[in-house]
Amino acid sequence: MKKKYRNWLTAFSCGMMLLMPGIVLGADSEPETLTYGDFSYTVNEDKTVTITDWDSYASSVSIPESIDGMPVTTIGSNTFMMKDFEYLTIPASVTTLEESAFFSCDKLKEVKIPDTVVNTTGNPFGACDSLTEFTVSPEHPVFAVIDGVLFEKSEKVLVAYPAGRKEDSYEVPNGISTIGYRAFSGVESLKKISLPDTITTINAYAFASCKSLKDIELPENLTTLGSCAFYLCSSLKSIELPASLETIEDRNPFVECSSLSGLTVAEGNSVFTLEDNVLFDVANHTLVAYLQTRKGTSYEVPDGITAIGGSAFESCSDLTKITLPQTVESIGRNAFSSCRSLKNLELPKNVTSIGERAFALCDSLESLYLSEKITEIGRYAFSYSKNLTLHVERDSYAANYAKENDLTYAYPDQNDWLKG
Repeated sequence: MKKKYRNWLTAFSCGMMLLMPGIVLGADSEPETLTYGDFSYTVNEDKTVTITDWDSYASSVSIPESIDGMPVTTIGSNTFMMKDFEYLTIPASVTTLEESAFFSCDKLKEVKIPDTVVNTTGNPFGACDSLTEFTVSPEHPVFAVIDGVLFEKSEKVLVAYPAGRKEDSYEVPNGISTIGYRAFSGVESLKKISLPDTITTINAYAFASCKSLKDIELPENLTTLGSCAFYLCSSLKSIELPASLETIEDRNPFVECSSLSGLTVAEGNSVFTLEDNVLFDVANHTLVAYLQTRKGTSYEVPDGITAIGGSAFESCSDLTKITLPQTVESIGRNAFSSCRSLKNLELPKNVTSIGERAFALCDSLESLYLSEKITEIGRYAFSYSKNLTLHVERDSYAANYAKENDLTYAYPDQNDWLKG
């Protein structure tokens, strides 16, 4: 496995669960996978074809325009992930490039996108280390290229910055309103990115794994900051949330920002506040982010907080004890995942929901009581927490979850027979 990719493939990092080719979820409803030469594909209901895999070590890829008389219209998620080809031909039949379709294709240098491609899910070409430019025709109905960077015209979105460019700074053009999903993902050369004040939205993982990024100022009209937007920006030391910011999506934007000690909130922001390097959403009574650079091995969440946000404490490996108030009702996705030193934590009895992977990879956590008020637990909530025993009430939702997921569990009254 490529060294630089290890952090991307972890199923538990910031909720980023990349579905690898060949993994099938909900198999009963999935279409049959067929083969055509080196390609795997599925047939859609409208008798078009989605390419789902490519099993070859060839230096070039020429995607077929049709298979058995059916047009190839879609390149599926992760189809060419980590393949080592240099040249790519996308036929005019293709209309859609799905999420991470060409992720981490390190030898790919240039991409020409035909006029027929009108749909992408975020950046299909993230972390392609040799990719230096995109090309589209001046007549393209949806996309445009400025200085090799790909944009969507109608919504004014920066879709993809080529990860192979060597410049250490970049200025986003004035007029752009959105930084797209994973737009700069895996761009390790950039130290400074300048954003215009026309930007109102930064989507999830927009700057993920921009490991050299040190200098970025959030625009004064920004209203929405996406989940894990700065995930693994390990050189980022300071950043200010503007007064205009209204929403931080599901998860902590600053997971694995191991140098970030200078987070501030601009005066006039009525939604967010920072107390001792811990970020709160005041309007929603949510703990959003506990910064990794905060000193100490224990932390007490203030009374009145009702939600621990997604990835709020993720990878805070120094913490051994976290105290939650009885006001907490929900634990977000990945909230405590990879807190490998965490030994002491008691869930309040008012908690009703626990998100996916909330306590995954908590190696030191040995005991957790789940009350009968809990009615929702996400997938993999306790995965790879190998020493953990869940204490559950008989016939409760939590007890059934533990049984169905083959987790170690115990009942509070299971030794009452000794009293007789």
